[in-house]
This record gives sequence, C-alpha cells and structure tokens, in this order.
Amino acid sequence: IVSVELEPVIIHIAKKWFQVPSTDRHQIVEGDGFLYVKERYENAPKFDFAFIDTSYDDDFHLVMSPVVI
Repeated sequence: IVSVELEPVIIHIAKKWFQVPSTDRHQIVEGDGFLYVKERYENAPKFDFAFIDTSYDDDFHLVMSPVVI
C-alpha cells in the first residue's frame, strides 16, 4: 500500500494520533498524488488498484473537490 499526502501535518497527525505505520507493506509518501501517479506510470511498476481522494479548491488543478453544487 502506498499512501500519498500533500500536507506534512496530515502525515504527522496520522502517525501520532491514529498510529498509521510506515512499514515494508505500507509506504507513506509526502507529495502531490497526481504527480506521484504520473511519475510512477512513467517509471515504475503499475498498481493493481488506485483510490484517489482529492480536495483542491483552486484553478491550478484539473480535479476540483469537493464539487460545488
């Protein structure tokens, strides 16, 4: 399992308060998930499955979330 998180504080909270481990079976990566997937697609073995949860609210990103209704 690879978890990619943009905000370092979220990684800190996950480790400190929810005991989310970084182990040989679970890698935690700090960075932009879209860039990570793009780089991985070009340079590394493919994933069997991907779950992407985004929360952007600016004009820079292609996917906006939460969706404005």
